[in-house]
Formats: sequence, C-alpha cells, structure tokens
Amino acid sequence: MDKSGIMTVLRWLCTIEILYVAGWPLCALLFGSLPDGGLGVARLLGILLVSYAAWLSASVGLFPYDGASLAAFLALYLVLNAFILTARPREIAGFLRERKKIMVFEELFFIVLFAVALFIQSYKPDITLAEKEPDMMYLQAVLRGGAMPPEDLWFAGQPVNYYYLGYVVVASLIRLAGARPEVGFNLAAASVVALGCLGSFSLAYNLLRRRGIALLAPLFLMGLGNLDAAFRAFRMGSLFRVDWWYEMFSHGSREIIPGTI
Repeated sequence: MDKSGIMTVLRWLCTIEILYVAGWPLCALLFGSLPDGGLGVARLLGILLVSYAAWLSASVGLFPYDGASLAAFLALYLVLNAFILTARPREIAGFLRERKKIMVFEELFFIVLFAVALFIQSYKPDITLAEKEPDMMYLQAVLRGGAMPPEDLWFAGQPVNYYYLGYVVVASLIRLAGARPEVGFNLAAASVVALGCLGSFSLAYNLLRRRGIALLAPLFLMGLGNLDAAFRAFRMGSLFRVDWWYEMFSHGSREIIPGTI
C-alpha cells in the first residue's frame, strides 16, 4: 500500500472514530443503563443517523445529497451531542469513567478486526465476480448526488429500483473520508466485518454481562456462517497459502447451487 492509500485508510478510520466519540453523550442518554452503555454500537449509530438524515432530506427534496449536506448533518450531530454534554456533564463523565475498561477493550477489538479484515480484503480488491459490479454501479449512482432515489446508471432516465439505503451509508463514509469510490468500496467491506463483530459483541455483552461468552457472538455471526473456504484450505493442505485468503472471497464459496449466484 502506497502513502496515499495509507492516508485514505487513516482518514476513513478517523471519520468513523469522530462519529464514535461524538456520539458518547447520546449513548449515555439512550443506553446509560446498559453494561457497555451502548458504546459498542456508537459508531453504527453515528454513521446511520448522519447518513439517514442526508438521505431523507434528499428524498423529500429539502437538500440534495452531496458533500455539503453530509457535512451539515455531521455538524448538526456534533451540536446535538455537545448540547447533551453541556446539559449533563457530571452524569456523562461518570458514565465514561465507569466504562473505561470495556471502552478500551471494544476500541482494540474494532481496530484489530478492521485491520484483519482489510488485510484479507487486500488479496481480492478488484471489483469483479458475483454481484460486485452492480454493487459498484449502485454506489456510483448514489455518489453522483442530487435527489433520491438516484438514477440507475444501467437504465438511463430511470431511478434505481432496488433497496439502496446501504449504498447511501457507504457513500456517506466515502464522501466524509474523501476516499475514491473503488478504495472506499474495499474499506467499507472491511468496516462491515469490524462493525458487525463489534455490534454483535456489544449486544451479547449487554445481555450476558460476561465478556468471554459474548465473544462467541461475533464468531457465530461472522466466522461460522460459511466454512467452505476453510474446508478448501484444508484440502489444499495449509491455511497460510494465498489461495486460502482468495477462496474466502471467491465466487465458489458463496454458491449454494453450482453455476448460480
């Protein structure tokens, strides 16, 4: 990875972390009674609220979906949390102080999982096979901005006839982080793994209050859903060959019926 690629990764992580830290007061207000205070989903909460606000405003014709509207709603999110913080400073300070250990654990958990997922994704960064081509088309359609729903780039003059809100979330991160679409596509894939694992851990930890058992949640969610690639690696004789990492993203490992998607 060259210098520009490293800077893009850092900007991407900084964007997610800004949304995370900014959301602490809101998490304290909404989830203050939970063991981790909802901090495990604070990143998701910030990403979803800012993205949804920008999408909704474009859908009703209030503002176009673009970098300026995203920046405005990000600023509004920061102001909202600043207001909560100034209204309840001691309560929020105590909320964070009581959860220092789980905050550090979840932060390291997220960073490590993101790094591992990005490392694996780097073996197959090209946007080909399966449904990646239409995924990229929908993402580019959203990134063009304007009104919602976006125009279908493969069917000129018609709106996208597909469930596209997930692409709005990814496009919002791409715009806020200043990433190129093809780079943001791969960073988003790694982020889905890290955020999904962290969110499932947070849910299990808040239900069970035992960190070790809660770690089984991301294992079952992200690790054991499809073992085909692992079986192929064992047949190859090693988990450390490049073929193993490639198979994790190959078309064959996702086929239920051979020759289909």
